[in-house]
Amino acid sequence: GAKVWRSEDGGASWQMLSGGLPMGPTGRVGLAVTPASPESLYAMYVGEDSQLQGIYRSDNRGEDWLPITEESSANGLSSNALGGFGWYFGKLRVSPVDPDDIILLGVDLWRSRDNGANWYMAAPPWFQYQVHADKHDLVFDAQQRILLATDGGLYRADYEGQAWEDMERIPTSQFYRIAWNPHRPDWIYGGMQDNGTSGGPDLAFEWPRIFGGDGFQPAFRPDLPEVIFVETQNGGIRVSTNEGLSFSSATQGIDPTDRKDWDMPYIISPHNPEVMYTGTYRVYKSITGTAPFWEPVSEDLTDGLLLHPRYHTITTINESPVTEGRLYVGTVDANVWRTDNAGQNWVNVSEGLPIRYVSSVKPSPDFSDYVYAAHTGYKDNDFIPHLHRSTDLGGTWEDISGDLPPLAINDIYILPGHRDTVLFVGTDGGVYGTLNGGQQWERLGKNMPFIPVYDIEYDSINHRLFAGTHARSALSYPLDSLGVGPADPDTTITAAAAVALPADYIDVFPVPAREQVRLAFFNPQSSYELAILNNQGQLMQLWQEQASGQLVHEVDLRRWPSGWYIAKLKIRHQVYTARILKQ
Repeated sequence: GAKVWRSEDGGASWQMLSGGLPMGPTGRVGLAVTPASPESLYAMYVGEDSQLQGIYRSDNRGEDWLPITEESSANGLSSNALGGFGWYFGKLRVSPVDPDDIILLGVDLWRSRDNGANWYMAAPPWFQYQVHADKHDLVFDAQQRILLATDGGLYRADYEGQAWEDMERIPTSQFYRIAWNPHRPDWIYGGMQDNGTSGGPDLAFEWPRIFGGDGFQPAFRPDLPEVIFVETQNGGIRVSTNEGLSFSSATQGIDPTDRKDWDMPYIISPHNPEVMYTGTYRVYKSITGTAPFWEPVSEDLTDGLLLHPRYHTITTINESPVTEGRLYVGTVDANVWRTDNAGQNWVNVSEGLPIRYVSSVKPSPDFSDYVYAAHTGYKDNDFIPHLHRSTDLGGTWEDISGDLPPLAINDIYILPGHRDTVLFVGTDGGVYGTLNGGQQWERLGKNMPFIPVYDIEYDSINHRLFAGTHARSALSYPLDSLGVGPADPDTTITAAAAVALPADYIDVFPVPAREQVRLAFFNPQSSYELAILNNQGQLMQLWQEQASGQLVHEVDLRRWPSGWYIAKLKIRHQVYTARILKQ
């Protein structure tokens, strides 16, 4: 149905133009005009294969058309100029001073100075990374310079198309995944749509490119600083053993015919960096370190190939930081699975969860039996924030979305060492956090626009969050501003810890505090001890009381030096902690 139409009465009525134009089925049609020849019209037709079908010109306002370039006879113009993406590009531009100077926008930029008789590449090839691939718009400014819009930003050149320059310095990259490297804690790393994998300081505009393609999950071994894993679209995992100077394929053993997610998940085990896991429609495991050789450790964990292959793949995979070999997997088609023995046996734990796309499944860093699941319902016109917690390995689930706004949840992060009270979620409207296990949520930061955040990571050295956004590049957030301290080693819960989230944790308000702070908690016993220590471990205040139920202590801070303090609450044999920040 793609045709060219003309109106001569401001759009009140329309006439379909033919006169030499293709009348059969076609793809997209791109139109152009030029003040250099007001009677002339140009039309570029995309074929049903999304490649160039032909370029046509009329010099009498569209009454009659002649082909100036046809794919089979194009001189110098690649038959793959649109790269099979004609449905996405489909633009033609003409010089404002020369009606025979025609520019075709595709993966690369093509130009003819003789009305389509001969063509040449008008900008450096995309793989040289001087001008980004995928050209979407082009205009000539008042000085007749060329302004070119691409998937990777805005570029400028003189009229002849020489001396191209990247003319914008706005951080708008689209991050799929974000990562933190313990060997370079001052850097942020991530994989971006159409911009490969890069890393750099969080205040720098120019990050060195580590690898190309569409970038996804970078990963780093804690024991080998020279090893870097990167990933491209459809599960193209690669590894470098020389800090990114060269890369080799890291997908040996994965069946290339497997259904894979565009953003195929993979992880390095937090217990043994020689062990890795990834998921297609089934889970693979590698035990060969920096030369991965993958072997399947599950059957198909999706519903099988019922619809499109993209609808039946694994979207997320994570291993419990507490219990080695306990993994959770989520799929596009709403399945959540668990294994307790590195894939030897699998249990479906989806019952009680929404029948929606599983965006994230994260085991607790503190409790062996706790796990969290997030779903997104956009495929089903569902805008409910789906966030659930299980305290029994996925046997039962409870909704902890609280007062989150109606936005899809893309990722979950549980801050270690805080007994699962401090959680963060990346949503399609920014990052939200809770200090009470999901009862109330607040949006983090006033300077982040309402944009999608696809991934969250934690910098344990500088105690900050990273957010990989799909519009404003990578952003960092200092957690000290929430009054939340870093994990205290003596408060980290081991696998032998209690398996129920305590209802008697300490609520601290306000955070940070200046003159007074309120400590509230619930005591189910008949007595308790509450102590406040400074950061040198010196006792600042102590209560030893016979009281139960909901209790509140108001603490006068006016004579205390600024800094961090820790409150320790002892009820029978259990000790609970909270941090106080005095400004």
